Amino acid sequence: MDSDKLSKRSKQPGHDRSFETSESLFVSIAQSCLPDDFILEEKPHDLKNVYENYGTPYSFGIAPEAAIYWIHDKTFRIYFEVKKQGERGNAEERSFKHHTVKFVELLKKHTGLPYHAYTSIFCEALAVHPRYTVKIKNLIQEPHYFFWVDYQEDLLCGYIQNICTLIKTYAQIRLSLNQAEDAADKKRSLIPIKTLPDMEEISADILIEENET
Repeated sequence: MDSDKLSKRSKQPGHDRSFETSESLFVSIAQSCLPDDFILEEKPHDLKNVYENYGTPYSFGIAPEAAIYWIHDKTFRIYFEVKKQGERGNAEERSFKHHTVKFVELLKKHTGLPYHAYTSIFCEALAVHPRYTVKIKNLIQEPHYFFWVDYQEDLLCGYIQNICTLIKTYAQIRLSLNQAEDAADKKRSLIPIKTLPDMEEISADILIEENET
């Protein structure tokens, strides 16, 4: 696009701040429907150096919109980014980098968790238009994305509560493993978190149970 056409655009590149409304709404609703044993932190900073610097003096990372933690052990957590898009754009493509095989491995190493502690919340056209939804379904594994259709509060709350159930399930498995180890040798020994199953496996089991009840 030449400079003359660019200057006539109603919204200049980088000037559209409407995404902030989506982010604020997500934080507000997610906070309101959290179980009592979870807390939400807005704009967490613990991923600011998540990328390896490969011997350079530089540090790079990411800044998700929020994270939720189990209050009894904040090791168990998950981060959220919020993406909105109109009929045209590439916001979903910018999200895909957070779900590549390499980044999944990197985040697991950083957090010490066996599951990918990151999920993308897609709003507006990203949540309904096949141009976006088909690609997202093919490139991001459940439950690490959510289509927030029409900003419906009950839909988001259901998703958040399911994520909290997954996190608590991990925590309870770890506690059980630790108690079994303590009973065996009569001394405290933390079981490595990497022995836990993947989030996708637990998620599938929970979804099956919900469908059967």
